[in-house]
Amino acid sequence: MKSFILFMLLPLGLFAQDTWVDYIIGRPLPGYTQARKAVALEWGLNYQPILAGDVVNDDMYINVEKYKKSNADYLQKIENQYGKNWLELFNLETSIQRLQSYNPLQGKWIEFIPEIAADKSYISAKQEQLKAWGIPYQGIILTADATLSSEQEKAVSESSDYLRKLTSILGENWQEYLDRQLQIKLQQKTTTLDQWNEYLLEEVDETYYLAKKEVLQSWGISYEPHFVHCCKNKEKKMKAGNYAAKAATAKTKIQQLYGKGWEDQLRVEIQKKLD
Repeated sequence: MKSFILFMLLPLGLFAQDTWVDYIIGRPLPGYTQARKAVALEWGLNYQPILAGDVVNDDMYINVEKYKKSNADYLQKIENQYGKNWLELFNLETSIQRLQSYNPLQGKWIEFIPEIAADKSYISAKQEQLKAWGIPYQGIILTADATLSSEQEKAVSESSDYLRKLTSILGENWQEYLDRQLQIKLQQKTTTLDQWNEYLLEEVDETYYLAKKEVLQSWGISYEPHFVHCCKNKEKKMKAGNYAAKAATAKTKIQQLYGKGWEDQLRVEIQKKLD
């Protein structure tokens, strides 16, 4: 019988209610469970993988449905804290974690960059970040009059194949995530963003927003929460100061720099601070 893997997010009665049990039918990829456990620990999640075995039987599928239902409450709790796209980001960080100890790919990502578009600081940061992820990378700057040799054209073709395979492991959005990590590193050195002032009209958990400030500061973003729920005429003052529009402009500029997934990652990073 051809073996296969079915990954489910499941609990078992042997574990506390607030435990995410990953019920795995089949043989997991090398380093899979270890990587998921490491990322779950970093996120503050209670995670327990269960290896059901690679000989599939009907009882396993019965258990899958039963465990899926009983696990729903904890998964909903995770979504409420980390956002609706939490699993996509969790899987990406898991795949990156796995690559650090086990990279099944042969080859290297070689990128030829026109001199006019080359940012040496960015290229250097990119090489450093990818090395930390276990991904070999080389950025080569080409002068305006340079032409690729047959050997370089072959390297481009092989690199494209390597990138396709890498994307099959990390997912379609991994390069956007990479670019965001690079922008964070570069912004830490020289910020190009104005301060983001957030005026909170309702009573909120101030601890959350102070953690938000700390995370954004580590991203090179100046952020200040203003707890004005007890202030008189707060709505009138907000309108007069045009604060809502200014905050929207600040968020738009952040998205232009960090990509559309920046708020999902920010939410996760805040929860990491709190847990």
